[in-house]
Amino acid sequence: MPQWSKLDVIQQAFSEIGKGAYDFDLQPEDLQTGLRKLDAMMATLGGALGIRIGFAGGDGKGDLGVDTMVPDWAYEALYTNLALRLCPDY
Repeated sequence: MPQWSKLDVIQQAFSEIGKGAYDFDLQPEDLQTGLRKLDAMMATLGGALGIRIGFAGGDGKGDLGVDTMVPDWAYEALYTNLALRLCPDY
C-alpha cells in the first residue's frame, strides 16, 4: 500500500468532520491549519508521551505532499485524532 501524504491525512480528517471534498472546497488556509495541527499533535505524542510511530515530523509550514512515513495501521488514528483537533474551528 502506498504511503499517505500529510495532505491525504488532512483531507481525510476534514472529511471526518463533514468538510469532505464532495461539498467543501478546502482553502489554502484550511490546509495550513491542518498541517500545523497535525505536526503539533505528532510532536506532542512523540515528545511528551513517547509514542513514536515514524512520523515524518515538521514545523507546521512544510510540504503537504511529504509522506507521513507511518505504518498502515496508524492512518486511522492520525486522521481521527486530527479531526478532533480541527472540529472546534469549524
